[in-house]
Amino acid sequence: MDLAQFRATVAQAAPPEGLSLALQTLWWDAKGDWNHAHACAQKDEGETGSAVHAYLHRKEGDMRNAGGWYSRAGREPATVSLEEEWQSLAEEVLTAQAVDGARAAMDGFMVAFNAKDAEAIRSRWFHFPHARFHSGQITVMQTPTEYHNTVWANQGPSAEWSQSIWDYVEVIDAGPDKVHFRVQFTRVRADGSAIGSYRSLYIVTYKEGRWAIQGRSSWAE
Repeated sequence: MDLAQFRATVAQAAPPEGLSLALQTLWWDAKGDWNHAHACAQKDEGETGSAVHAYLHRKEGDMRNAGGWYSRAGREPATVSLEEEWQSLAEEVLTAQAVDGARAAMDGFMVAFNAKDAEAIRSRWFHFPHARFHSGQITVMQTPTEYHNTVWANQGPSAEWSQSIWDYVEVIDAGPDKVHFRVQFTRVRADGSAIGSYRSLYIVTYKEGRWAIQGRSSWAE
């Protein structure tokens, strides 16, 4: 969900399902219900939630209270207009929620991959067309039926493969509907010894109501 889409939901009677507390706070504020927004803010103890809480008290005109929440958020009090602060906070929280959704897709894919669950990968954890840059070539799978991998065959570089493990999954850049991850995964044998570790770039997108992987580039065979 991008900022325009989020703003559009304010026409509804209630916030969309799945919004974080910080987004619910901003939603009710945009709806004109400060008290409801404040009730949501009081439940959110995170740094971003504190920043949104500070915004609410700044809007209320209680700068002493706002200052305490800005401090708790580790930020200087805002000096931009209230509308600019609301927009900046909304974009920040939407992006954070996007990263959480994209990370969940990465973890879900790895669970399905280790379970050799091709159907889950095709229907839930990949978007199509799906592109993979590898071995000096580009493979584009246009439809789910084209998904395949050679690791499960336990041949060549994947001989003795038992499972793969994320060593790290780091955000390079993120927006409301796309997240780029710099990752490394290790293929391991049944006894836990490593076959090899591989650096990769994964692109996770939000389409059709779900986060899923749409592109990969790695040095793994």
